[in-house]
Amino acid sequence: RREDYFTGSSSAAAGGVTLFADMPLSNEPYTLSEADVRDKFERAARGSVVDYAVWAGLVEDNVDRMAPMTRAGAYGFKMFTCDAGNGFPMPAPETMRR
Repeated sequence: RREDYFTGSSSAAAGGVTLFADMPLSNEPYTLSEADVRDKFERAARGSVVDYAVWAGLVEDNVDRMAPMTRAGAYGFKMFTCDAGNGFPMPAPETMRR
């Protein structure tokens, strides 16, 4: 069974951690849109026993979604400069610079 918000945050709390950040490709759906950010917050609110934050993902075709994801609560954006697997492609160098 894969870790969820309850089990992961409970383990964190047992170790003295009071806040964690959900990574954008840790659990499907990947956090690549405003709806994904809102979904992660809703699931974390139902399951977490400690504070949490949500990181969104930056891929080539979602640059126009960054502002809505920020307004939904994403506190930062993760992108890769190498292949991270299906569903989370590396943005083009021009996109990263922009």
